[in-house]
Amino acid sequence: MKHSHVDRSTRIARIREGKKQPDKYETETWTCTYRDSDKTLYSSTNTGSVIAFDVKNRLLKMGKMEFKKIE
Repeated sequence: MKHSHVDRSTRIARIREGKKQPDKYETETWTCTYRDSDKTLYSSTNTGSVIAFDVKNRLLKMGKMEFKKIE
Protein backbone atom coordinates (compact mmCIF):
# COMPACT_ATOMS: atom_id res chain seq x y z
CA MET A 1 0.00 0.00 0.00
CA LYS A 2 1.12 3.52 -0.78
CA HIS A 3 0.17 6.67 1.12
CA SER A 4 -0.57 10.04 -0.46
CA HIS A 5 -2.45 13.27 0.20
CA VAL A 6 -5.46 14.81 -1.56
CA ASP A 7 -6.09 18.55 -1.27
CA ARG A 8 -9.74 19.56 -1.46
CA SER A 9 -10.56 23.22 -2.13
CA THR A 10 -14.03 24.75 -1.85
CA ARG A 11 -15.39 28.20 -2.70
CA ILE A 12 -18.67 29.23 -1.11
CA ALA A 13 -20.51 32.12 -2.80
CA ARG A 14 -23.09 33.63 -0.41
CA ILE A 15 -25.95 36.01 -1.00
CA ARG A 16 -27.72 37.57 1.99
CA GLU A 17 -30.84 39.73 1.53
CA GLY A 18 -30.10 39.98 -2.19
CA LYS A 19 -26.55 41.26 -1.69
CA LYS A 20 -23.48 39.26 -2.61
CA GLN A 21 -21.27 38.57 0.38
CA PRO A 22 -17.51 37.96 0.20
CA ASP A 23 -16.63 34.49 -1.02
CA LYS A 24 -15.45 32.02 1.58
CA TYR A 25 -12.63 29.62 0.76
CA GLU A 26 -11.89 26.38 2.57
CA THR A 27 -9.20 23.78 2.07
CA GLU A 28 -8.78 20.30 3.52
CA THR A 29 -5.98 17.79 3.17
CA TRP A 30 -6.91 14.12 3.28
CA THR A 31 -4.42 11.34 3.89
CA CYS A 32 -5.13 8.44 1.54
CA THR A 33 -4.03 4.88 1.02
CA TYR A 34 -3.66 3.41 -2.49
CA ARG A 35 -4.29 -0.29 -2.99
CA ASP A 36 -2.70 -1.88 -6.04
CA SER A 37 -5.09 -4.85 -5.82
CA ASP A 38 -8.17 -2.84 -6.84
CA LYS A 39 -6.47 0.33 -8.17
CA THR A 40 -8.38 2.48 -5.67
CA LEU A 41 -7.37 5.37 -3.41
CA TYR A 42 -9.10 5.27 0.01
CA SER A 43 -9.55 8.18 2.39
CA SER A 44 -11.36 8.76 5.68
CA THR A 45 -12.78 12.27 6.15
CA ASN A 46 -12.99 14.21 9.41
CA THR A 47 -16.63 13.11 9.70
CA GLY A 48 -15.67 9.44 9.51
CA SER A 49 -17.01 8.92 5.99
CA VAL A 50 -14.97 6.68 3.72
CA ILE A 51 -14.25 8.04 0.27
CA ALA A 52 -12.90 5.77 -2.46
CA PHE A 53 -11.30 7.17 -5.61
CA ASP A 54 -11.46 4.52 -8.33
CA VAL A 55 -8.53 5.75 -10.42
CA LYS A 56 -8.96 3.21 -13.24
CA ASN A 57 -12.66 4.04 -13.85
CA ARG A 58 -12.36 7.71 -12.82
CA LEU A 59 -15.06 7.43 -10.13
CA LEU A 60 -15.41 8.92 -6.68
CA LYS A 61 -17.46 6.75 -4.31
CA MET A 62 -19.03 7.88 -1.04
CA GLY A 63 -21.11 5.10 0.48
CA LYS A 64 -23.64 4.04 -2.16
CA MET A 65 -23.20 7.22 -4.23
CA GLU A 66 -20.87 7.34 -7.25
CA PHE A 67 -19.61 10.46 -9.01
CA LYS A 68 -17.95 10.35 -12.42
CA LYS A 69 -15.53 13.02 -13.58
CA ILE A 70 -16.82 14.88 -16.62
CA GLU A 71 -14.29 16.63 -18.83
